[in-house]
Amino acid sequence: MARVSEVSHRETTAATAEDVWRWYADVDRWRRWDGGVQAVELDGPFETGTRGHVVLPNGRRGKLRLLDVTPDTAFTDVVRLSLLKLTTQHELTPTALGTEITHTVRVTGLLARFFPRLMVIPVRRALPASVAQLAFLAAREPVG
Repeated sequence: MARVSEVSHRETTAATAEDVWRWYADVDRWRRWDGGVQAVELDGPFETGTRGHVVLPNGRRGKLRLLDVTPDTAFTDVVRLSLLKLTTQHELTPTALGTEITHTVRVTGLLARFFPRLMVIPVRRALPASVAQLAFLAAREPVG
């Protein structure tokens, strides 16, 4: 059985959940807030079951699938690379100040099992900046 490593980060933004959701649903904008992707391509609408690809900053491509998409509330994406699977849960919780954004990344697969620190440390370093950038952009640059 593959070892599971999990990293989570949360930020509060003045933006509404609907404002943040527009940033999620416009996958062409992901590279502006997620330093772990160069591009995201979907083969259909932003809804449960849609598949696509993600291009990493190093040029590697991974298969992407959207799960449990609930507009303005939450979704999960699964990215499969050779010997590695990244499952990211994105949750939006309305607060008195705006919206709490929580991203939780689970790293599984052979690379995670045999090199857990090597796989998790980059995620642990990058996740806070990505969530903070999304919170910033959603509050200052409304989409569509």
